[in-house]
Amino acid sequence: MRPLRLIFVVLVTLSVALAGAPARAELEDIPYVVSRGDTGHRIARRFGLNLAGLTVLNEGIDLEHLRAGQRLVVGRGFRHVHRVLPGEHVAAIASRWGIEASALRSWNDLSRDDALEAGMELVVYSESAMAPSTSVGRVDRGTLEDGVPIPRHDAWRVRTPGRAWVTHFVAEALVDGFTALRVNHPDAARVEIRDASRPHGGSLREHHSHQSGRDVDIAYLRTNCRPGAHGGHDCGHHWTRPSELDAAAQWALLHQWIDRGLVEYVFVDHELQGPLYDAARAAGASRTELSHWFQYPRSEEVRAGIIRHVPRHTDHFHVRFVCAPYDIACVPSDGSSRD
Repeated sequence: MRPLRLIFVVLVTLSVALAGAPARAELEDIPYVVSRGDTGHRIARRFGLNLAGLTVLNEGIDLEHLRAGQRLVVGRGFRHVHRVLPGEHVAAIASRWGIEASALRSWNDLSRDDALEAGMELVVYSESAMAPSTSVGRVDRGTLEDGVPIPRHDAWRVRTPGRAWVTHFVAEALVDGFTALRVNHPDAARVEIRDASRPHGGSLREHHSHQSGRDVDIAYLRTNCRPGAHGGHDCGHHWTRPSELDAAAQWALLHQWIDRGLVEYVFVDHELQGPLYDAARAAGASRTELSHWFQYPRSEEVRAGIIRHVPRHTDHFHVRFVCAPYDIACVPSDGSSRD
């Protein structure tokens, strides 16, 4: 694993570099907690320094006589928060960020025996103001950098893993949305996720978009799904009538993403928008909100609403998530600037 490359620059150079960088993370001292057996030389090498450089950063500290638990400064970097996805472990997270696993443990007071839980927030220091997992370009002419496979979750099954890669930001949104759905609608069926993006994005057969890790095709939540192997019901991609849609649960899922500003569009067959519209109204949506969120009851030719009609979406809905705040190379669907 490569050591964390730290930023050692004079003030003038630093100010110039930061002038063009987005204010996505905060540049600050990078801490390190000394472990038993650590020496100044070992710590310096671990973080790409020499002993003289480490001494400058820690004026007044005797690096020849360190004690466990002592706090040092090992550089300057951008502070990020990494949300742990289901199945992620320390080594994989450290590799993604280009840091040492020992540094990640030190920054978060983790021992080698500590297990990570989904949803935990870990502090990470990096030389970059941007997170490593990014959506680049347009959804129909883009790529995916450091994408992640859609993680396992008891609310869904992935049909084709090689076509189910997204940004870390999108993976978080999927986990959050479906986890909350299961809390509020515990009897909701498990759904099939068919297509997102390839591991590095780019053209995906049978799709015009799905190129930059922001598009995900998901089966509708229906009331007539087949019994699952482990209890409950499984909803695969299946032509869906309005009467078969589990509208209350489907709206609860979509509303979480829409209300938090996480989606650009949700493509839903026009006929299926009707029961969703009624479910949103029953849940307390105002006329203004309904008009902004839904194309329905306007005709399918009217280009309005976050939820709108696109042909061939009778067996699944297509959710397009927004560009993450730190994805400066991501181009929104309306082509607007990220500056």
